[in-house]
Amino acid sequence: MTKTLSLMVLLVAASLLHAGEALAESNESYLKENGVVLSLGQVAFDSEVAAQEGVDDSALYVVAGWEGRYRSNLIVGAGISLYDYSDNEAFEQLTESNWGGNERNSSSSATAYNLYGELGYGVDLAPTVSLDLLAGYEMVLSSERSISYCSDCYSEDIDIDSGLFLAPRLRFKPWEHWMIALSYQGYLTGDVESSAQISAGYIF
Repeated sequence: MTKTLSLMVLLVAASLLHAGEALAESNESYLKENGVVLSLGQVAFDSEVAAQEGVDDSALYVVAGWEGRYRSNLIVGAGISLYDYSDNEAFEQLTESNWGGNERNSSSSATAYNLYGELGYGVDLAPTVSLDLLAGYEMVLSSERSISYCSDCYSEDIDIDSGLFLAPRLRFKPWEHWMIALSYQGYLTGDVESSAQISAGYIF
């Protein structure tokens, strides 16, 4: 299941990047910048919900997406995100290799795969610095405790929902084709409370 979802996420990411490039070409006169962004940070969950689901109330947060900035300073973005939970209820199961039939004890891992979309506006503070405010929605596609690359192993759902968020962001463009940013997301709905991220992006 996890392997299938990973492939689906990669396909979605490729589709989003292709759509972003197409949008940039069709809106070249309106679009000021167009690029891909990778973010790394920490996400915090409602502590009671996290305890019920057997995970810590914070997790590693990885985000990959496309972002476009129009000449009007309107910002649009979309992509995928991942929660890498700190699991307190991990389990082991005896598994058999497809190559040779060797048996071993395999340990579970706990992850969530998400899709997000966002819209915002940027204010230029300097030629290479902007203050952005974004609003968006993050949807959990799958959140579970399972053994990777196992087709018939036991798995458990982790019932943690994401939702609407607001995100102020300080963005720097120190080089022509590169940007870095510091951002904070406060969630208005769901079981996720907040996240803090550092981002790097390549601008076409």
